[in-house]
Amino acid sequence: AKAFTNFKKYDKDGEYKVTELKGDENLILKGNNLASITSLLKKYRGKLKLVYADPPYNTPGEANTFFYNNSFNHSTWLTFMKNRIEVAKELLKSDGIFCLAIDDVEQAYVKVLCDEIFGRDNFIGTVVVQIKKEGRTDNEFFATSHDYTLFYAKDINQAKIMDIDISEEKQQKWKLVDDISNYYWRDFIRTGGNSTPKDRPKQYYPIFVSKKDSSVIAVGGLNNNLNTNPDLFESNEIYVLDENSLAKQVSTEYLNDFPEIIEVFPTGSKGDRQVWRWSDREKVLIAAKTGEIQFIEDKIKIKDRIKEGSKPTTCWYDSEFNATSHGTFLLKKIFEGDKVFSYPKSIYTMRKIVQIVTNKNDIVLDFFGGSGTTAQSVIDINEKDGGNRTFILCEQMDYIKTTTIKRVQKIIQNNKRDSFIYAELLEYNQKYISQIQEAKTKEDVLKVWNEMQEKAFLSFQFNKDMFNERLDAFKTASLETMQQYLIDILDKNQLYVNFSEIEDETFAVSKEDKALNYSFYKANN
Repeated sequence: AKAFTNFKKYDKDGEYKVTELKGDENLILKGNNLASITSLLKKYRGKLKLVYADPPYNTPGEANTFFYNNSFNHSTWLTFMKNRIEVAKELLKSDGIFCLAIDDVEQAYVKVLCDEIFGRDNFIGTVVVQIKKEGRTDNEFFATSHDYTLFYAKDINQAKIMDIDISEEKQQKWKLVDDISNYYWRDFIRTGGNSTPKDRPKQYYPIFVSKKDSSVIAVGGLNNNLNTNPDLFESNEIYVLDENSLAKQVSTEYLNDFPEIIEVFPTGSKGDRQVWRWSDREKVLIAAKTGEIQFIEDKIKIKDRIKEGSKPTTCWYDSEFNATSHGTFLLKKIFEGDKVFSYPKSIYTMRKIVQIVTNKNDIVLDFFGGSGTTAQSVIDINEKDGGNRTFILCEQMDYIKTTTIKRVQKIIQNNKRDSFIYAELLEYNQKYISQIQEAKTKEDVLKVWNEMQEKAFLSFQFNKDMFNERLDAFKTASLETMQQYLIDILDKNQLYVNFSEIEDETFAVSKEDKALNYSFYKANN
C-alpha cells in the first residue's frame, strides 16, 4: 500500500480541503494504476462489485484511446495486463464481475489470459459493441466498426447479469390494457428451433374450441403415436378442468355436449406441423379460463404481457453506442467545443454496463479512468434509480486534472448529493523520472542527477562513485541516452512512498497527510 497526498474534495459548490475520510466517498486517484489498485487491496479487498478496464488496445491509429504508449511489444502488453487483472480479481466481491474493453488485435490473447486468471468456467460472455457504424477510415483492409467487452465472474455461481429496461419504441407493441397490465396477442405456437412434433411430441395436441363463443372447451391428451410417428396425432383422451380448476381426464364423448366443436392443431403459416408453447395441459386450461389464452381470428393466441426488462444481448449495435456521437461529441459539448480527450467511450455503453452489473449500493472501479465516462455513468444511474453506488477512478496521466476532474465537476454541479475525493500517490523516485522526462537540455539532466545521487533510491547494481568518475564521458552522450540511463538506474520499487514508511523523516510526509492516510486505510476496514 502506498501513501497518498494532495487530498481535495469536490462537490457542486467547488473545491475544499479534506479534513476527514469516512470511507464511503467517490475517489479519483492519480498515479501508476498498478500501484493505485494494489494500494486499494488494503481497504477494498473483496468489496467491489464491478471492476472495469479500458486499457491501451496495443493498436496504432484512430483506436488509440490514450495519450501514453499504445503500441507495446505484445508480450510486454500481456504482462502489463496480467499484473493488473490479478489485482482486479482480488478486489472483487464473491458475486463481482470484471469487464474489459478491447479490440481485435489483442482480444484473443487477453481472453486466454483472463481464462487463466479467472478460470474458463467463470467466463460470462463477450459483448460486441458497434462503436462506429461506418468503420475506422485508417484501417488498411476492413473498416473496423466494433470493439469487444469481455465479462468474467469471480464466481459464476454467484454472479448475476441484470435485465435491461425495454425501450419506449419497443413498448409500443403492448398497446392493449386489462386489469393486470398492458399486453398484446401473440400466437400460442412455438417458433424457432426444435419446434416440430418430432422434437417436442408432448407439445403436439389439439385444442378444442366452441365455434359458438370461441371458448376453449378441452385439450387433447397424450399422443398414442408418441414413439412411432409423433406427426400423426391419435388419442382417445381429452382433458378438462373440474370444479377445483384441476385437470381431469375424460373421454372424447364429453365433446358431444358442445355443438360445433373445432379441433385446432399448431400449424405454421405454410401448413407445416408445429407445437404449442406449453406441454402442461392444466396450465393451458387455466389460462383459457382466466382469459390469458383465447381463440382469435381462427388462431389460438396468448396474452404477452409487458415486461419490466429483458435479458441483454451480446450485440450492442444501436446508434447510442456510437463512440463519436455519444463519446467524443458529448465530451466536446461538456467542454464547450474543446477536444480534451482522444476517443472516449459512449456514455450509453458505460451506463448499460453499470446497469446490468451493479445494485444500488455497489462500488465500481475503473483503473484506466480516462476522461471519466465511468464516473458520469455511475452518477447518472444513481440519479435514475435512487441508488448510492460509489466510483473509484485511477489515472496516471496529467489530463486527470484538466479533463477527468473537470468533467466530473461539471456533472455534479446540478446534483446536490454527489461529491468526490481527489488524491495523488506520494511520489518519490517517480518525481525524478518526471523531471528527467521533462528535461530540455543536458544541463537540466545533470541538475536532476545531482539531486538523485543525494536523495533518490538507486539500483543496487549501480556504482555511484564509478559513474561520477566517468561523468565527462556521460556528458558526451545524446540527451535521450542520458535521460534513459538515469531512468534505468532508479529503483522502480521506490517510485512511490510506502504507507508503512510515512513516519520515516526521509520522505517528509506532512502531519496532515499522515492523518488522512491513516484515516483512508482504516475507514471501513
